[in-house]
Amino acid sequence: MTDTQLQYKINGADSIVYLNDENRIEQLKEHFGEAGVNMMVELYGEPTRVGGIAVGTLKDGKVNMMMLGDCPCGGANCRGAWGWKQKGRDLDMAGHRGSLKSVVCSSFVPRLFDPVLGEMICEAPYGMNQEHFYRFQRAHWGDASKKGLRDFLSSNLAISEGKTKSSWAPDADTSTEASE
Repeated sequence: MTDTQLQYKINGADSIVYLNDENRIEQLKEHFGEAGVNMMVELYGEPTRVGGIAVGTLKDGKVNMMMLGDCPCGGANCRGAWGWKQKGRDLDMAGHRGSLKSVVCSSFVPRLFDPVLGEMICEAPYGMNQEHFYRFQRAHWGDASKKGLRDFLSSNLAISEGKTKSSWAPDADTSTEASE
């Protein structure tokens, strides 16, 4: 962090350890263990976007720690100051996977260019695959056409009943009862 250090606003945190380029690795090793930090660096690269550690105590007395990101809101509007939050959208539950999607925090400035879409996108939190993270931000995440969903459910039923491809096809008449 710089002279204008980000002020975190994390509910439930007993204390926040602020990190900078000089103390980041040392503090992460102190809180998460040397082996844990070495593994994180090996898997995800240097934790340059980690700006703090929130330390809290759970009801059962266990200590909970969370790495904090670099969103300008400091976590007041997003999860752990990583620049995103979850938003409910598919409350009719037509498909479980479509019930939540991630949206970019209004304070976060997208910094990655997506050549496919031709627009800037939000960076994934440290330790998360960018493509996996971005999949949940897409407007069509979880959408399933009624025909596609019907075919998927029909094929699951056919498989569970032991039917073979010769006796079942997606275009079959679904108005009749599949089994008694």
